[in-house]
Amino acid sequence: MASNSSANENISGRNYLWALLLAVLLFSGYQTWRWYSTPPNLGASSEAKKTLDGLFTALTAHDEAKLATCMERIEVHFAEGKLSEKAVNELRNCSKMAKADSWDKAAKRLYWIIFEQPQ
Repeated sequence: MASNSSANENISGRNYLWALLLAVLLFSGYQTWRWYSTPPNLGASSEAKKTLDGLFTALTAHDEAKLATCMERIEVHFAEGKLSEKAVNELRNCSKMAKADSWDKAAKRLYWIIFEQPQ
């Protein structure tokens, strides 16, 4: 009987370790997903925020000229240190989507980026 009890304790201990390992993996996966799915903090100045508003307007209006003007301003803001590189890359991706004739998708992406900014 002692060996049967010992075997049950070993199985129970293994199950506990597997459950713990699974919990750690799930938690790590969730944290990784959150890290990569959260847009960058724009940390934008008031001038840069006005440019982002203009960019959103250009995307929703499907206006290539305004899009080009806004992207030029964004590059200037980046050069002046008013926008981070990660943020500018996200905005460049929105511009690329629009140029690939995915205007609505680009507008939704930009809206998500702006919406997720800390207040």
